[in-house]
Amino acid sequence: MLSEIEQIVLGGDVAHDLLSLEKNGKTWIITISPAYNHKERKSFKFANVQERYEQDLTDGEDLLEYPLPIIGFDSKRLPRGNSSFCLNAADIEWGFFSDWPENA
Repeated sequence: MLSEIEQIVLGGDVAHDLLSLEKNGKTWIITISPAYNHKERKSFKFANVQERYEQDLTDGEDLLEYPLPIIGFDSKRLPRGNSSFCLNAADIEWGFFSDWPENA
């Protein structure tokens, strides 16, 4: 079963790739596409980001090369109005708090 954020961002049971993750202060923009068609792109802006962690399980000498297959994207709405997210793509996982995303 897809998480709430996966339903909104991924839009169904289709494998997606993370094409980019741009961090600009407290604003992050992720760009994704279906794995079979990288010309069909969607971007989402996350505002008021507070990064909890970034876990990189790749060999420390490897450069991060996009696209990365999205393994999972979980979310939990929090009582204080923001949400908790966990984005797992290939061997990297980002955990963060932010406002609910909007189309970028």
